[in-house]
Amino acid sequence: MECKEKLNTFTKEHITAGIKVRHIIACGTAHEEILNLSKKIKCDLFVLGSQRPKAQDFFLGPDFARVVRQASCSVLVVRG
Repeated sequence: MECKEKLNTFTKEHITAGIKVRHIIACGTAHEEILNLSKKIKCDLFVLGSQRPKAQDFFLGPDFARVVRQASCSVLVVRG
């Protein structure tokens, strides 16, 4: 999978060795998949990437807002 290969490459280049990282790729409605996952696994942090840095997008969209409000762990949104 090209997506998984890119995630692995990014992790090797940007994440310090010894930090535990788990990549999970899912298909479906973003907030539903993330929230379902948060119930299944125990993690400390979800990192979500946002690729729309336009002025009107500085507020979180409905999917991200649901995740931030309902996730069972901390959520970091990184704007691209």
